Amino acid sequence: MATSLRAGSAGSSAAYYIAHYTQHCPNVQITVFERNAYVGGRSTTVNAFNDPLEPVELGASIFVNVNHNLVHAVQKFGLSTQAFQSIKQDDDSELEDTIGVFDGSKWVYTSPADSGYKNWWTVAKLLWQYGFSPLRTSRLMKATVGPFLQMYSAPIYPFDDLSKAVHEVGLGDTMAVTGARHLSTNGISDAFARDIVQASTRVNYAQNLDVIHGVETMVCMATDGAMSVAGGNWQIFDSMLQHSEASVQLNTTVTNIDLDTEGSFIIDRAYGSQNNQSAQSPYDAVILAAPLQFSNIKITPPPSRPISEIEYINLHVTLFTSPYSLHAPAFNLDPSDTVPRTILTTLPPSTISTSDPSQFYSISTLRRVRNPLTGRSEYLYKIFSPHPLESEWLHYILTGQSEDEVGSSGQEGKILSWKYEKIWQSYPVEKPRVTFEDIMIDIPSSGSDGESGAERGAGKGSRHLYYTSGIEGFISTMETSSLMGANVARLLVDEWMEEASTMEAGNKAEMGSEDTKGGKVGSDGEL
Repeated sequence: MATSLRAGSAGSSAAYYIAHYTQHCPNVQITVFERNAYVGGRSTTVNAFNDPLEPVELGASIFVNVNHNLVHAVQKFGLSTQAFQSIKQDDDSELEDTIGVFDGSKWVYTSPADSGYKNWWTVAKLLWQYGFSPLRTSRLMKATVGPFLQMYSAPIYPFDDLSKAVHEVGLGDTMAVTGARHLSTNGISDAFARDIVQASTRVNYAQNLDVIHGVETMVCMATDGAMSVAGGNWQIFDSMLQHSEASVQLNTTVTNIDLDTEGSFIIDRAYGSQNNQSAQSPYDAVILAAPLQFSNIKITPPPSRPISEIEYINLHVTLFTSPYSLHAPAFNLDPSDTVPRTILTTLPPSTISTSDPSQFYSISTLRRVRNPLTGRSEYLYKIFSPHPLESEWLHYILTGQSEDEVGSSGQEGKILSWKYEKIWQSYPVEKPRVTFEDIMIDIPSSGSDGESGAERGAGKGSRHLYYTSGIEGFISTMETSSLMGANVARLLVDEWMEEASTMEAGNKAEMGSEDTKGGKVGSDGEL
């Protein structure tokens, strides 16, 4: 039996690919424990106005054409996808579909979203404003994505050492430098790097170019074919789990993983809506499909090498609805101007991350939704920010007035009609690095006679845990988590096949030896 802890992208993918690689062998039973009441991990939706007809992505919002696992899953499971949707206004005109980059005081770039958001470098305006840097960035992005895609197939896949795999595909040098250094070394102008590329790293990873490593920087620019699943991307992972036929146990918190003297992993867990019930079961293999530091799981005996903590960024996500469109003067525009539908931010020249004054990373006007209390159509907004957003500031960007002024005018309560806030540990701090956490976590034997866990549990499964979150420091996306889930599934199934082959060979050798004693069959199988 195998178990995957957490039902996010990595855990769901691991379950799906174990079933796929074993061809749904009835002897392979898969259990997935999820402490939340839902499937999807960081890919989840909430309902505007608590209306199930108005779901909105709270976490991972989009994926792109080069995300092979996700695109394949969408096609296989027949899920409907949608691109950036147009917005009808009250006068039945469409809200201009633009994207703009704001540095806190001025707009450094604006463009139609259908050419700028999905493919920065196809816009003639970019070439006029930034010279050949857009074209060089496009080539640089492809020179990064191409090697990364080698990790999906032999001879790299499956890989039991991520550090080695990254270097084998030729991305080690790019990993070892910041995005700022990588772009500068390859002839990308400071202006384009700051105005365009950094705006992308901020909205995708809440990090600036002087912090984030070169590989993640270039991945941010691979935006062709941006899409999402209608109703929520979590449906990809829910479909994977259904197809795997795994036993999915929600509202279940794993507390302990113990390696016993027979070579089995004993999992203790609490379950139920209040986690007030407990259970214990043995498993042949365990996949830790989430950062260990957030799980509070005690592993006994402790791993031979401690699992390093991953430094994550606290990202604040604010969803809200309002009958008001964004107030142009709040963003240093003329009152008659239309604020770009998608606002990204960057830093003024010479400003570094340690002195980042930004109020927000991005503001998106997602679509119109119907307010069930008033029957009116309103705007649905989504903001990523480094800190909680004060109501005072939200009122100002919608009306140009302070909260007190709004209250005195009798409009209090009519500016924000619905609001939802969430703090995600969604992105690791993607600093340059050359090594990553182990994929196979060795658990030594608890015995005192010098016998290893593998020797004690010979024939009873692996004596190591599989860990998917090491890939977070390389590239952190739904797709890469899915890739690592598939990768550990392949490693695990290969291990099972090797054990079965070894046992079969041993049985044959034993039978041959017995037959030789009887004078019937020689050791070479001949009469």
